Amino acid sequence: MNKEVRTNNRPQGWKKTSEGPTQEEKALSRFADIMIEKISQMKKSNWQQPWFTDSLALPRNLDGRRYNSMNSIMLMLHCEAEHYELPVFATFDRISRLNGHKTADGWKAATDADGQKFPHIGVNSGEHGFPVFLTIFSVFHKETHEEIDYDDYKELSAEEKKMYDVIRKRKVYIVFNVAAQTNLKEARPDLYERLQMQCGRKVQQTSFDGERFTLDPVDYMVDNKLWLCDIRVEHQDKAFFSPKQDYIMMPTKEQFPADYQMSWYGTLFHEMVHSTGSEKRLDRDNSSYAREELVAEMGAAMLCKENGMEKFIENDSKEYLKGWLDNMKQDPSFLKTTLDDVKKAVTMIDGRIEEIQRERERQQQLDIREDESQEVAVSEDGDAQLIDSTVLGADKKQHEEESQQPEWEEQHEERHRSFHRGR
Repeated sequence: MNKEVRTNNRPQGWKKTSEGPTQEEKALSRFADIMIEKISQMKKSNWQQPWFTDSLALPRNLDGRRYNSMNSIMLMLHCEAEHYELPVFATFDRISRLNGHKTADGWKAATDADGQKFPHIGVNSGEHGFPVFLTIFSVFHKETHEEIDYDDYKELSAEEKKMYDVIRKRKVYIVFNVAAQTNLKEARPDLYERLQMQCGRKVQQTSFDGERFTLDPVDYMVDNKLWLCDIRVEHQDKAFFSPKQDYIMMPTKEQFPADYQMSWYGTLFHEMVHSTGSEKRLDRDNSSYAREELVAEMGAAMLCKENGMEKFIENDSKEYLKGWLDNMKQDPSFLKTTLDDVKKAVTMIDGRIEEIQRERERQQQLDIREDESQEVAVSEDGDAQLIDSTVLGADKKQHEEESQQPEWEEQHEERHRSFHRGR
C-alpha cells in the first residue's frame, strides 16, 4: 500500500513513494490510449479519413505560441475526440494570471481601459486537464559549475558551447482547453474573439488554381535540389527513399488527379522523414521498419497540417496497423520514442524549408537593390524606370536578413515502397 511521505527538499509538499506510475508514465499511458483509439479506427476497411479530421488550427497556448510536434499531435487528436471549437490551452496558473498579478504592493487585479475589474476567469468545476511535456534545459560551466540561462547558451559560439554541459529534463504540465473547460468565453468575450481570429485556419505558401495545387517553397526546394539528399521526380509509379544511394524517388505531380495533388506533398513529406533518419543525419534506430513507418506517417501528417493540407495514411503503411496497436498496448514507451523521433524529423524539415524561404526572400531583396542601383529615368507621371524599361515600385522597402545555414549531414538502409495514387 502506497504511503504519503514528506520530502526533505519540499517540506510543505507531499510526494508519492516510488511505488506506482510517475506523472510521465501516466501521461504516456493517456497518449497511448488516444493513439490506440485512432489506429483502431484506421483498421476499419472503409477508412477514408486523414490523420487529423478537424479543420482547427495547430494547438497553441494563451500567448499564441504553438506547441511542439509531439504535444501538438496529441492535442490535435484530443481536440478531435472532445470536439473542441478552439485549439487554445493553458495551465491552471496561466488561466489564474488573467485575473491579475502580484506586485511589490500586493495583488493587482486585471482591469479594462476604464479601470473596471474584469470578471473572474477560472477552470470550470469537475474538469480534467490534459498532459503536455515541456523540456527544461539546465546549462553548467564544466569547470566553474556556474549555471547560465539556456537562451544565453544558444547565443554562444560553437567553441564556447564546448565549455558547458547541457542537462535536459522533461516535465509534465496539465493544460485545459480555454473554450470548453473555462469560463473565458463568457467572462472575456473580447479576448475570446481575439483568440478565435488568431486561430483562423491559415494555409501557408499554398495555392490551387483548379488544375494544380502548389506549395511554395517546397516546390522551389525540389526544383533546385536543395533538400539534404537528391529528390528525383520522374514519370513512374513508385515513391521511396533509397538509403544506400541516398535519394528520394517521386512520381510527377501531374500523375495525380487535380483533387489529389496535395497528397503528392504528403507522400513527399513521408519520404523526407525517412531520409532524416540516416546515420549521418539523425541516426534514427531503424531496427523496426514498422516503427519507422509510424514515424514517417506521423511526421508527414504533422507537416501537412502545418501547411493546411490533409494527410491520408499511405496504403502500404496499413499493413503495420496491427503491429502499431500491439506495441502501444504492450509498452506505452514505444509511443514516447516514436513521438520524440517525429519531433526531431519535423524540426529538421521545417528548419530546412524556412532557411530556403529566407534565402529566397533575401536574394529577391538583393535583386531589387541591384536593379535600383542602376540609372533610372523619371517619366512625367512620376514612374521611375530603369534604362531597360523595368518599372520600379515607388514604395519598395528593402530588409536584408542574415541567415545562417547549418551543416546538414547524409545517409540510411534501403527501402522500396509501392506507390498508390488515388484514394
